[in-house]
Amino acid sequence: MVLPMSSIVSFDASWEPKYVAIARFAMQLNIGLDAVCFIDDSAFEREEARRLLPGLVVPELPASPDKRVEHLARSRLFLSPVVTEEDRLRVAYYQRAAVPEVADSTDLDSYLAGLEMVLEASPVGPENLDRVHSLLHKTNQFNVTLWRPARAELAEFVADESNYAHAFRLTDRLGDAGIIAVLLARVAGSSVECVAWVMSCRVFSRGVEWATVEHLEQALRTRDVDEITIPYVKGPRNALVGDVLSRLGLESVVGDEREAGDTTLFVGATGGFPEHFITLHER
Repeated sequence: MVLPMSSIVSFDASWEPKYVAIARFAMQLNIGLDAVCFIDDSAFEREEARRLLPGLVVPELPASPDKRVEHLARSRLFLSPVVTEEDRLRVAYYQRAAVPEVADSTDLDSYLAGLEMVLEASPVGPENLDRVHSLLHKTNQFNVTLWRPARAELAEFVADESNYAHAFRLTDRLGDAGIIAVLLARVAGSSVECVAWVMSCRVFSRGVEWATVEHLEQALRTRDVDEITIPYVKGPRNALVGDVLSRLGLESVVGDEREAGDTTLFVGATGGFPEHFITLHER
């Protein structure tokens, strides 16, 4: 089978070591190395990439080329029983131009403003519950609380009308990224506590994190909420979350009775988030 170039997300042919190209590919798409599979018939190339790029998926291959397809099929690395519309949108989004490397923040601001991004907020319900459940379970890099509920548990949380539960779909002048973020929170008196906050890695560096917090605060203005608490549960891949919470103006609370193990509480007043270039719409 011959694949046309339209089936290729990114093409890289150079004399650089392959692990360098793989790292560049992951950076351009804003994905973790654990989401990349490297297949090569050279045992040396496989071992080099495995050692220099921890987390990269590098399956071993049989010496005989005739046995490799069957071997990879048995590995179940490439089996997807159902291909959803969100899957198709994700591939199309990856095929777009990445956020360019720019000389300074002014150039980046101009680029982001020119994307004409729109973030549509939708209450979590039957029509998007499966996608929300999938995002909560599959998202690793931007996953604040690491809450991975059973579907029935998620449905129970959403059914409580006192809770905040929204999914976010991002579109811009170049296309549709699909549902790429979820924010769930529980309101208690004048405080709101984040239960789950996840965002697809493919929309990093675009301001989606700030726009989702803005929507939460807009939704709670009539409920006299003036404090936000976000439990940050440290995992092996979500180190970037701490910086995001600090940029929201939240402070880590040391010694709080609710803090335990790998969880750090971030607490602060509502109303603080960095500037972004995203227009919020309500569905």
